[in-house]
Amino acid sequence: MRNIRSYTDLQLYQKCPRLFAFSLEYNPLEETEAINTGLFTHEAIFAYFRGTDWSQAIANRANLAITKLDGLEDANKKGKALKVLEAASKRAESLAHRYLEKWAKDWTAPIIEPELRLGKVVAHPDLIAYLKIGDTKFRTIVDFKTSRSPDIRWYNISSQCDVYAYILKEGYQDNIHLIAYDVISDDGIYRHTRPPRLKWGENLFKAIEQLAVLPIHYRPLFAFDCPQKCAFWEACYLMETDAEEACREYLEKYYIRKKE
Repeated sequence: MRNIRSYTDLQLYQKCPRLFAFSLEYNPLEETEAINTGLFTHEAIFAYFRGTDWSQAIANRANLAITKLDGLEDANKKGKALKVLEAASKRAESLAHRYLEKWAKDWTAPIIEPELRLGKVVAHPDLIAYLKIGDTKFRTIVDFKTSRSPDIRWYNISSQCDVYAYILKEGYQDNIHLIAYDVISDDGIYRHTRPPRLKWGENLFKAIEQLAVLPIHYRPLFAFDCPQKCAFWEACYLMETDAEEACREYLEKYYIRKKE
């Protein structure tokens, strides 16, 4: 397994080390409506900037998710998962249409979802593009977020884009002028921009880098009132109440093993 870590890895580890450990090896067959809506909306925006059919991109991503559900033997569970995908597709169509109709036109010379690497840290910014304000063009890292009712204060303190700016500066000698969170929500569309906080980015980079050298463990963390109720809840239950072998059998049956 590659000893490379990302911002998402750190988020998962901070939620639950066991969730992080599971996610390194497996992907769930099914995801929540919110996660699928975000994935489908991102796919539509990327298609728009590539000059391809964004609506078809949503359909293609949904069809891929439906194909994965072939691994679900429980008919009721599969039926619920299909309804989730249908709801996510419709919501993503609405959100993407609203965003692409106006807001996406502000970005020029886009670099779409590049892979950046520095040391043991990998990053995938959604977009690097130029934003024109007055007569000046600002090189900007853009992160797209989907939400039902966003709290903009979260994006003001988030260091996700700051670590991207730090990696670009230190690893690519690319100076970023602004970072932008384009929040696409049911309430409306909001854009939060500010200069990058490179010190924040450096601190987050070091935390991710440290995660790359930590041993992977499955220490007992299960609780019946676990607030996460994440996609690995059943597997976690089996590991805690039965044995790791039972947990692994369940994972092999109902999850997709990641490629090395």
